[in-house]
Parts: sequence; C-alpha cells; structure tokens
Amino acid sequence: MAKKRKETQNWYDQHIEPEIKSVVKALRENGINTVCSCGHDMYIECEYYPHQEMVTGIHNLLVEMEREDFTITVRWEYHKKLMWLGRVLIITFPRKDGTYYEGKSIKKVIP
Repeated sequence: MAKKRKETQNWYDQHIEPEIKSVVKALRENGINTVCSCGHDMYIECEYYPHQEMVTGIHNLLVEMEREDFTITVRWEYHKKLMWLGRVLIITFPRKDGTYYEGKSIKKVIP
C-alpha cells in the first residue's frame, strides 16, 4: 500500500505543476476527475456532471483548503458539424498579475 502511495505522489510530482498540485490532488481524492490543468495560467478543468452538489462540493473543498480567490465556471458548448456537446467545469485562480484564465472555446480549436 505504501508503494502505491509513493507511485501516486511521484505521478503528481512529475505531471502536475507545483502551483496547483495540492488542489488537483484534493479534487481527485474527493472523486472529481480532473482532465487538464496549468500552473502558469492557474486553472483546472474537470469532467462535469450536471448536478448542483458537485459545484457546491468543489466550492466547499476549496474553502476548506483556504483558497481565498477562485472562480468555478460551467461551460456547455455544442458544435453542430460534429454533433458534439462539451461540458466542462473550470476552476480558476488569480495569476500573478491578478487576471484569470478565460478558457478556450471549441470554436477556436475546431474549424
């Protein structure tokens, strides 16, 4: 069991930037699947399942972690050409310059 914990910690150390590592780890330990994160842009994207308890739970977790400033945004996007609906929950924290990451629209990614 101790070996598995060490392997898990090594994964976080190798793949998650230090600025947001503790939040990513806490989210995953609380059943939230993170799919993308960035320490310099200060955001974490999570799979979103539409129910209020998920957003409230994330909010409560961040408050318990004493994160002072953050936003939680749920974004739904539909791309008619691909018949694709994307749902993502984005948690952002202020960057060093005080601004927040605004995310990427699928319209910017898919022609």
